[in-house]
Amino acid sequence: MTTAQQTLLRLLATALFSAPLTLPEEVDWQAVLAESRAQAVLPLAYEAARTVLPEAEKPAWQKAALERITRNYAVRAEHAEAAKVLYDAGVPFALFKGTASARYYPEPALRAMGDVDFLVPADRMEAAERAILAAGFARDTTPGISDPNVEWIYRRAPKSCWEMHRTLNGIPAGEVGIRAQQMLADTVETAESYASPEGAYPVPDTLHHGLILLLHTAHHLLSGGVGLRHFCDWAVFAASLPDEAFVRTFAAPLREIGLWRFAQTLERCAEMYLVAPQRTWAQDIPDALAEELLADLLETGNLGSKDPTRAYQQNLLYDRGSATVGGKSRLVRFFGNLTAAAKRDYPAAEKHAALLPLAWLCTAVRCTVQLVTGKRPRLDSELRRAAQTRAARYRALALFELERKEETP
Repeated sequence: MTTAQQTLLRLLATALFSAPLTLPEEVDWQAVLAESRAQAVLPLAYEAARTVLPEAEKPAWQKAALERITRNYAVRAEHAEAAKVLYDAGVPFALFKGTASARYYPEPALRAMGDVDFLVPADRMEAAERAILAAGFARDTTPGISDPNVEWIYRRAPKSCWEMHRTLNGIPAGEVGIRAQQMLADTVETAESYASPEGAYPVPDTLHHGLILLLHTAHHLLSGGVGLRHFCDWAVFAASLPDEAFVRTFAAPLREIGLWRFAQTLERCAEMYLVAPQRTWAQDIPDALAEELLADLLETGNLGSKDPTRAYQQNLLYDRGSATVGGKSRLVRFFGNLTAAAKRDYPAAEKHAALLPLAWLCTAVRCTVQLVTGKRPRLDSELRRAAQTRAARYRALALFELERKEETP
């Protein structure tokens, strides 16, 4: 861990949990600023740093923080606008991810915001789209980005991006995925009202938000990477529940989808590095495992911003269908990942199995062209070693692995 990263973690601990601010003897504040940007936690870092920043460093930090916070307020206003558009259209919905996570922060506006994500029942998506288009948006039809089987993405100049989901992304296939879908099937029906300064709108309740947060974090961890923003989301959320309430709410369902150990490790990591309140349900996690997870978060930056090659390690790392690490031969994993990519980029192949071979070919040709043109890194020894390191970390987290009970003779 670099001095800049150590400093950033201490700033976050102060901003989130009022921990006393102790800094290394020599701080490169420009390096801390760059790291906080890469991790998408700049407003939080500035909140804790503004009283200790050297005078020479204040202008750069103030300018960067103001730009990010202004953007946060703009996106928060768009959440309220999206809610009004859907309310007026009579469409049931729940806003999730960014705004749902921000409400657990000491100051919600300091949580870096991205897009406006909302969940709509499949049979009401067309009505929702009509209302969104009438609000000045256009559907993004870029191949591989807008998948009508999963989500429709809408954009409006200059920066507005709304993502409408009929189901929650990041859910793996197989038995785990079926269980997760069943748990989250009533997310809209069980949503609770959040009275934000911009207006009231429905967000997932405690159980559904926790499940969505972990599924989303695990999905990005396995693919391009996560970073500290989602780590902070988990830390403040977990701290909002007393031990007994958390275990009663989450222990059983998270064990059913193979994410209990991941939740425990995230929490232990938050206790060690963000000075989050200690929880009895996370104390069995070895410190070394929490350290490895933090190393992964620091290496990647927000959604892989610090290392674009991580997204290309997926085919060497895990099976995209089940999202499990290891347990399959390279050949089986290759074809499984090729199929997942083909169905993602060519939705017709999902509906019509006869089109799958053509989708395989198109996907393979596109990847080959990207390799030749240098837009895709080659699977060299360095990339393989990086994937192996990550695989060892993730196997220890037992991501999406079900606990098998021994049969009684």
